[in-house]
Amino acid sequence: MNTNSNFEEPMYDSKCSLETSPLDKGLKKVKVKGIKLLGKRFYDNLDAVSDMIMLPHLLLSLEQAKSSLIPHEIVAAVKAKVAMRVSHANENDAHEYYFKARKEIFESEVEPQRGKMVDKAVEGAEKTFLDLLNDNWGNLQQTYQALLYSSIVWIWCSFEVLMKELWELSLNLGGRYTSKNVIKNLPETDGLGDVFQGKSISLDYLARYDYDLSNQLGSALSCKFDFTSVSGIRVAYMRAFPKSSSIRDALDNKEILELEAARNVIVHNAGVIDEEYCEKTNTNIAEVGKNLELNSRKVCEYGNSTADMGLNIMIAVSSIVSYAKSLKRK
Repeated sequence: MNTNSNFEEPMYDSKCSLETSPLDKGLKKVKVKGIKLLGKRFYDNLDAVSDMIMLPHLLLSLEQAKSSLIPHEIVAAVKAKVAMRVSHANENDAHEYYFKARKEIFESEVEPQRGKMVDKAVEGAEKTFLDLLNDNWGNLQQTYQALLYSSIVWIWCSFEVLMKELWELSLNLGGRYTSKNVIKNLPETDGLGDVFQGKSISLDYLARYDYDLSNQLGSALSCKFDFTSVSGIRVAYMRAFPKSSSIRDALDNKEILELEAARNVIVHNAGVIDEEYCEKTNTNIAEVGKNLELNSRKVCEYGNSTADMGLNIMIAVSSIVSYAKSLKRK
């Protein structure tokens, strides 16, 4: 990978982060337990991406913080030894004296300075990491670029899985209310050969669900839709929820289209920009054949946009499913 080192923005920017806390808090608005569980997994996946982006900086910070505590450990050991001699204690009491002395140090001398120590370690680690990136020490730019590529793939996969499982669950739980529009407008083809013929379903396929689709309509019908692209996801959700402006607006998102295009270039073309990517992202055609260049800021923007979109769709679907379940009880 011949990545260009002359980035318009730094490849790593700690001031831009993938903010997963709003997603975590927003899940409180989701009232359907099953949807909330899907959202929790979505949150955990994006949180892992956040850690992945910061991994080199985090490791350096931990190492520097650990080193900065060594002098205080030594002081604690010296104080413990002195205390033992003064009290004529034997070596069996060493641990007790040591931990007591260490506790006193951290409660008196160290604790007020701990925040400054941590800040210093984090700032020092960031400078070290940026210096290594700028010098491209050990081809670190290429390595970190690969880490950003992995982050893009993981963000997209997390979103794709959420959209498919959320759609299935909404039809499974909502029954006739959430599936009637889908059944009315089923696509002519499906991903399972001749499982469906028009609106009829083969008995062999129906047997998978013990001939009872009352709570499995979403699982059975999902094969009729493509959840591997934004356009396919949009079709599936608009068939199921044609009156939901919240879902329509959420899926009308430029950044998720760019994320999909970036993911496709990374997975299918080893990160080399192609004409399809240029077309979908309004990138100059002259970039074809060059490597896709990412930085942590751009990856975080994609992640934050995906988190917002996923949360808004979950909240909207949860509201619709709750209403459908209330109709069943009447």
